[in-house]
Amino acid sequence: MSSTVAPKTCSESGIIVFYDIPSKFEPRCWSLNMWKVRLVLNMKGAPYRTEWISYPDIEPTFKKLGIPPSMKKSYNGQDHYTCPSIIDYTVTPEKPMTDSKAIAQYLDEKYSLEEQYGPKLFPEGTKEAQLAFIRDWDAANGTFDRFKFLCLGCVPELIEDPRGTRYYYESREKAYGMSMLDFYPAGSQERKEAWEALQTALDALAVRYDENAEGNGEYAFGGHITYVDIVVVATFLWTRFTPVDRDGPETKCVWDIVKTWNGGRWQRLMDMFEKYLQPDKTTPSSMSSTPNESGIVLYDIPSKFEPRCWSINMWKVRLVLNMKGAPYRTEWISYPDIESTFKKIGIPPSTKKSYSGQDHYTCPSIIDYTVTPEKPMTESKVIAQYLDEKYASEEQHGPKLFPEGTKEAQLAFIKDWEASGGIGDRLDCLCLPCVPALLEDPRGTQYYYETREKMFGKPLLDLGRAGSQERKEAWEAFRKDLDVLAVTYDKNEEGNGECAFGNHITYVDIVVVSALLWTRFTPVDRDGPESKCVWDTVKTWNGGRWQRLMDRFERYLQVK
Repeated sequence: MSSTVAPKTCSESGIIVFYDIPSKFEPRCWSLNMWKVRLVLNMKGAPYRTEWISYPDIEPTFKKLGIPPSMKKSYNGQDHYTCPSIIDYTVTPEKPMTDSKAIAQYLDEKYSLEEQYGPKLFPEGTKEAQLAFIRDWDAANGTFDRFKFLCLGCVPELIEDPRGTRYYYESREKAYGMSMLDFYPAGSQERKEAWEALQTALDALAVRYDENAEGNGEYAFGGHITYVDIVVVATFLWTRFTPVDRDGPETKCVWDIVKTWNGGRWQRLMDMFEKYLQPDKTTPSSMSSTPNESGIVLYDIPSKFEPRCWSINMWKVRLVLNMKGAPYRTEWISYPDIESTFKKIGIPPSTKKSYSGQDHYTCPSIIDYTVTPEKPMTESKVIAQYLDEKYASEEQHGPKLFPEGTKEAQLAFIKDWEASGGIGDRLDCLCLPCVPALLEDPRGTQYYYETREKMFGKPLLDLGRAGSQERKEAWEAFRKDLDVLAVTYDKNEEGNGECAFGNHITYVDIVVVSALLWTRFTPVDRDGPESKCVWDTVKTWNGGRWQRLMDRFERYLQVK
C-alpha cells in the first residue's frame, strides 16, 4: 500500500494529514463523520493539519495517494472513497487510513499514554460494547437515521465548492431514489414523524446515559469521555453546523430544538466538548511557525474555479516560484482574514489604503521557512527579486529573471505599466467587476464589493458595464496598449520578438503573462455570448503573439 502513496512534502514530515470536505461557513468542518475523527485528533493533541477536498476530487485523489475505499456504493456496488481519511506521516512508511471507527481506534492506540494524551477512548473491556452501540446507532431505522431525515436534504446549501454541491445532489439522488429537495420537506407528514422519532430515540439515549452510574449520567461508558460520547456529540455538531430552513423561521438548525430536550442534557454534553472544537490544531493556517514548515508558504486568495489561482499579482509570484523550482505550498486565505492573520504572523502591510490611509495587508505574501529565522515578505516585485537572488544558480534554477543591467529598466517598465491611466486601468475596467463572481468564500465576495466601492467611489457593478461607452473605450485603449507592447517586444532583436528583455524570459514577461492570466481565469459576461472571458478576444490580437507568449508559460501554471 505505501508504495502507491504520494511522497510527502517537506512540510508533511512528522504530522498527520486529515482529509475533510469544507463548508462555506465557519468553522468549515460540518460532517458528523469528520467530526468523529477531528475530535479524537484534538483530544489527543495529535500533530495534524487539514487538507480540504471537494466531493468530486476525493476518488481520483485518494487513488493517487493510496487511501483505500471505505465501502461499496449502495446504488452501483462500485468502490466508494470517502472522508474522513488520513495519512499518518509520523511513521515510516506513511500510513493511509479511512473510516472513522478504524481511524479512532488507531489513534487511541497510537496515543495511549494517559499522562500525555488523556484517558483511553476505548478503555479496557468496553471496546466491543462501544462498537455494538455504534452499530445500532448507524443501523437502518437507528438513531442516526432520525438525524439524517432532518438534516441531509439541507447539506448542499452549506458545501463550499459548487462542483461538490452538484456531486452531492446527483449521488444522493441515486442513493435515495429521490431529489434532495424532496427529502423530508418542510411541512410534510414524514418530517413531522421524523421529529417525533428523534425525540423518542434521544429519550432512550438519555436512559442509556442515566444507567451508567459511574458516569453520573454525563458519559455513556465509565467515568470519562469515550468514543461513544464522541459519536453522539459529532452527530449533534452536524445538526449545529447544518443550516436548516424547513422547521420555521425561529429554527436556524436542528440543534436549536434538540439542545432544549431532556432537561438540556445534550447542551451540557456539548459544553464538555467546546474546548475540542478547534477546526485544526497544527495546520499552518494556525499561523505559528512550526517544525512542520521547512519550505516557502505562499498566501493566495482562492477562486471557486480551477486552478483556484486567478489574481494577476498572485500569478506574478507563483510563476517565479514554479520557474525556479522552489519548495513551496499554497495557504489559501479569504480577503477578510488577511489583515488579522498577517498581523499575527508578522507579514507587513504592503501599502496604504487609498480611501483611508490605513495600513493595507495584501496578497501575494510569503513566509520563507528555508531560512532561520523565517522571513515574511509581501509585494510581488519585492518577492520576485528576493527569489531571483535566492535561487540564482542558473544550472539549477534557470536563467536570472533580472539579468545584470536590466533591473532598473524592468522596474521602470513595471512602474509605467501600473501607473494611473496605464494598462492596469483598462484591465480594471474590463475584469474587476467580475471578480466577486469567482471568489470561493462568500465573505470574501462581500468584502470585495465593499472595499472596491470605497476605492472607486461607486458600486463595483457600475464599473465597465456591458454596452457602456466606458467599456467600449477601455477595450479600444487596451488594444492600443497591446499594440505598443508588441512594438516593445519587436524592438528587442536579441529576443526575436518573443521576450521583452534579452533572449529569455525575464520578470517583465511574467508581469505581462500574469495580466493575461487574469483575463483568462476571470469569467466575464459583459461582452456578448461568444466571449467567456477577456482572453478569448485578446489572444487573437497582434497576429496571435499573446497566445504564443502564453504557450511558453503553460508548463509553469501548476498550482501547488
